[in-house]
Amino acid sequence: MNSSPAFIAYAHEPESRAVARALATRLRRDGIPVWLDEWELQPGEEWQSKVKAVLKESKTILAIVSKSSFEPEWLQNELKDALAQNKAVIPVLNEKAGFSDIPECLKDRQAVAPLDDDHAYQQLLKALDDGDDIDNLSFLQRLLKYAANAA
Repeated sequence: MNSSPAFIAYAHEPESRAVARALATRLRRDGIPVWLDEWELQPGEEWQSKVKAVLKESKTILAIVSKSSFEPEWLQNELKDALAQNKAVIPVLNEKAGFSDIPECLKDRQAVAPLDDDHAYQQLLKALDDGDDIDNLSFLQRLLKYAANAA
């Protein structure tokens, strides 16, 4: 199992926060280490340096996509930093988001909707467990086709 935590990136608006919490809870329950800011940051802690340090350590970033999730510039910067460091960045669609809501910097990445589909969630678990080669896994292509057909 990949021992570095999966970093969950999300806008701090209610819809994205709820998805981030649900996904983090489910992943932890299934033994996947995750880093969710509201669980890990302590009051008074300098959050920007902590987030940068955890992003550097994490191999995989789960970017929660909602209708307005990528409006904050700081979130786009986090994702651009992760991509510049060759991190695996997975757009995670919530039930209301579509592929058109994926930010430009992630348009070339396969997306997944693990909270809507148990099979997709199991595949995400496998990808997180496998670690480094997540962008090349063929199952993500199948998930994209499945999601497009379901829409």
